[in-house]
Amino acid sequence: MQKIILFLISLFGSVLFYAQNTTGIIKDATTKEPISYATIQISKNNGTISNEEGKFHLNIKKSLKKDSLTVSFIGYKTVSFSLNNIPKEIFLEQDVINLEAVNLDEKQLSVNEIIQKAKENYTNNVNGLKNLKQQIFIRSKSITNMKKFEMEINHAKNYDKKMIHRLNKLIDSIKQPMTRNTSTIFTDKLFKLYHQNKDSAKLQYEKATILSNPNTDFSMEGIEKKLTKGFANLFKDKIFKIKILFFKVQDSLKTDNLSKEKKSVVYPFSTLNNLKSLYKQSVYNNNSLLSEILNEKYYDYKITNNLFYNNEFVYEISYSPKRSKAKYKGKIYISDESFAVIKLDFKMLPNKKLEGKSMKWLGFAYKIYDWNGTLEFYKNDLGKYVPKYINQSKKIYSYMSIPLKFIENTKNKNKLKFKLKNTFETLMQVQSEILFLNTQPLSKTEYKKIKMKKEFPLDKLKKYNPEIWKKYNLLAPTESLLEFKAE
Repeated sequence: MQKIILFLISLFGSVLFYAQNTTGIIKDATTKEPISYATIQISKNNGTISNEEGKFHLNIKKSLKKDSLTVSFIGYKTVSFSLNNIPKEIFLEQDVINLEAVNLDEKQLSVNEIIQKAKENYTNNVNGLKNLKQQIFIRSKSITNMKKFEMEINHAKNYDKKMIHRLNKLIDSIKQPMTRNTSTIFTDKLFKLYHQNKDSAKLQYEKATILSNPNTDFSMEGIEKKLTKGFANLFKDKIFKIKILFFKVQDSLKTDNLSKEKKSVVYPFSTLNNLKSLYKQSVYNNNSLLSEILNEKYYDYKITNNLFYNNEFVYEISYSPKRSKAKYKGKIYISDESFAVIKLDFKMLPNKKLEGKSMKWLGFAYKIYDWNGTLEFYKNDLGKYVPKYINQSKKIYSYMSIPLKFIENTKNKNKLKFKLKNTFETLMQVQSEILFLNTQPLSKTEYKKIKMKKEFPLDKLKKYNPEIWKKYNLLAPTESLLEFKAE
């Protein structure tokens, strides 16, 4: 009996679960500088990435006693620690090798041969999003500056001078804080993405939060909220119809309902479409960023380092524009074993754009440019490379000049009418990080059962709340996020 008890104790001890959180920072052993976006892993589906400041937060709950914490980054030696002895500062040593002295393929490949092999293996390596479900976390930060904001009443009918004065006062109360301030918005979103194939997918939200200052919301939705709330105070029990040019956009704008606060929501279909667009831009079709950069017609290449990462040799190749059609410069990291791209750093060149249109004569223009970032990939169980982490930033210029007509919806001959001329010109800097967490196989039967909701509640925060995310292994908050408070 005693032996059985001892056996059970030892068995229980070998599968002991931890229930704790750990935080730390990853640094270069030589420079002592933080290392951004290093991989911190406990098991295949239990890990995270260090943030831009090198910091990480990890939930060790449900980890086995035999597990260990492993930290890796391209060009550095991988280190491991017992879960009982994880230091607050983890130092990584650089690990650069000389492939000229190591004969891997009987001869040293030229940089153009490496690029050619990457192209030949491209379709086989990256086509991995099929019959999979992934848990994904997205953290976004947007900073918007109002470059130009004009709003004025250029025509009013059946209004007395006092009412026109009150309308202009309302407009000034909206304009002034927007021209003096910068709008900053943080959003965190956690959801599951179900892939049937690269063209068919479904999405279900788990949590979503927003942290912003409502007084400096420069979005069209934010301006609309301020206007409609002001109208509710000025006009009691009135119903307006709204026209843009000759087109009616609303027929029953009832002022007694305008002051009611609308619930903030996110739209799963919108998120899904944005992800599909990002995949097309960055990875999966013939016109993607990755396929463009592997085009020798547009780019020159140079091997800048030979590195070691996760037990395989990796070529670090810098690329620069050869022709005017080239849009980017940066570095690409290619595995010597599979010739898959395991990491891509890119920076858009000046005077280039991701997309845009200029139709100011119609009152509309936008441009997306200065697109920079990093894509990282990992090999799944099928031997395919799928995204592990995407960090991107871009600038979005937008211009809109639209006259709005407000007409009281009544048969009264003396009904109220006024025209509101609006001109907005904004420049937004957007940074987003996408962390691909747990990845599991997905059956066709399970995919069919997934139902997408039209909208999901977006929780408004006054300040960052770590309790919301403590049970997940997500990105650690940056100092700017921790310090931000909504007024």
